[in-house]
Amino acid sequence: MNLKKLKSAATALFAMALSLMVLPSCQQDQYGYPDIVKLSSDGVPVTIYGDTSFQTMNIHDSKGTLASPIVNDSNYMVVSLHWLSIKTLRGSHSLELDAQPNTSGAPRSLFIDGNFGNGYTCIEVIQN
Repeated sequence: MNLKKLKSAATALFAMALSLMVLPSCQQDQYGYPDIVKLSSDGVPVTIYGDTSFQTMNIHDSKGTLASPIVNDSNYMVVSLHWLSIKTLRGSHSLELDAQPNTSGAPRSLFIDGNFGNGYTCIEVIQN
């Protein structure tokens, strides 16, 4: 394994370990983003705003399942886990949240982790 691949693997493991350390609560500086986002059960898309743009992000649940973003050719980061998808344009101070309708009748939640270089935030997303 060459040095570049080893460094990439170490960085990915560090990011995953950092995410797992905050399970399941979000007690970080929010950088203008809300602590909690409550979504309606019908799955209407919501856009939230903050003071800075995410350099990296992922979604995790309270069981430790983690999803990392895909960066497509248009420089969007998209990440999906279970019933929630998030999309942001690199450099944008907004996140587009798109949830599938909740037909179970029970509230459900996921957590968004965002990195800003030296900063970190965690947002809890709850859908009734």
